[in-house]
Amino acid sequence: MERSYSLVLQDIDFLLKIEYYISMYKSVLIISDTHVPYHHKDLIPFLTKLKKYVNPDGSKYDSIWEAVLHEGILKYWQHHTEKVPYVTEHTYEPDFFKVIGKKRILLESKGRFWDHAEYSKYVWLRKALPKNTELVFLFANPSAPMPGAKRRKDGTKRSHAEWAEKNGFRWYSEDSIPESWIDSDCRKTEEFKQRTDKTNLEMQ
Repeated sequence: MERSYSLVLQDIDFLLKIEYYISMYKSVLIISDTHVPYHHKDLIPFLTKLKKYVNPDGSKYDSIWEAVLHEGILKYWQHHTEKVPYVTEHTYEPDFFKVIGKKRILLESKGRFWDHAEYSKYVWLRKALPKNTELVFLFANPSAPMPGAKRRKDGTKRSHAEWAEKNGFRWYSEDSIPESWIDSDCRKTEEFKQRTDKTNLEMQ
């Protein structure tokens, strides 16, 4: 059998063509050059074994090429026994950044999340942050429901604020952001004074 497989190893195009047609059609008929007496002596055993691996329902291989290698030159290698975790490299550009005390604050202003992929990336991002760096959310509407959130028995849905708290993120709204984070020129405006008076009134 190893000799018959060695013939295929010399013809990579043959393997690729078979895989292409298998991906395109449910059934594939392989008609080989079997003119007696000039065919290879291992032709029939080879085609019989090839048929076994072409069947996608019963195959343990991802491709015919993989099967050929494991049955041939890589026969004594372990096959699909290892799982290696990996992380793809990305970059993140926060909306706002400032060093406050000894901590680097990445401030993400968020009107709302649109899908699972968007909000889940922040959970992964936080794992890559240095110890002196914190990702903080500034929500336009903290009570807005999360995308895809299911309605609870009381009729409510999980909010952006609840998501942040569950995942250990600090968050603020425009009304609750720390006064020390607000620009000094902004604090002098009448609008800021009204905001402060409103906050103090609510706390009474």
